[in-house]
Amino acid sequence: MAIRRVTGVMRIVANSRRELPMEVNQFIQQNDSIAYQVHATVTYSLSPEAPIGPLGNWSQTVTWTAEGDDNDPVFKQWFDAYNAQSSQPQSAGCYVATAVYGSYDCPQVWTLRRFRDNTLAETWYGRAFIRTYYAISPTLVKWFGNTEWFKRMWKGKLDRLVANLNASGVANTPYEDKVW
Repeated sequence: MAIRRVTGVMRIVANSRRELPMEVNQFIQQNDSIAYQVHATVTYSLSPEAPIGPLGNWSQTVTWTAEGDDNDPVFKQWFDAYNAQSSQPQSAGCYVATAVYGSYDCPQVWTLRRFRDNTLAETWYGRAFIRTYYAISPTLVKWFGNTEWFKRMWKGKLDRLVANLNASGVANTPYEDKVW
């Protein structure tokens, strides 16, 4: 029996700490359902819950490992398809900039996160914008974040915004979100 193993990471974001366990459980149930269908065994590791941004959003990272018998044709077909999909650039699916740039940890998104925490969050209208953005963008990204037209529509706008922010002194170096 040849065992094959694949590991994935999913960052779950919820509007409140109370909602986070429900979102995490939903992800795990969906993953378990797929694992059952493809004859895989899945184990999970959860990071500590962490607040993100100034508006009460919370996140938790779920690391999962699926393994199965490479001689099982159902598992082998899923494993090969999963690896083919994973080798292509993917969006993390969190928010618009992450979907456009393909990573939460890249210079453009670091710049935008810094701007959110150090400029927008300092004023009531900036906080109102952030609250509206966090209310709308997860759904938009869930529906359209993996489409090329959505990424093209936002990339030029975000590139210009990031260039202007960098020119005004907002750094594009690694950044940890402020804990609120």
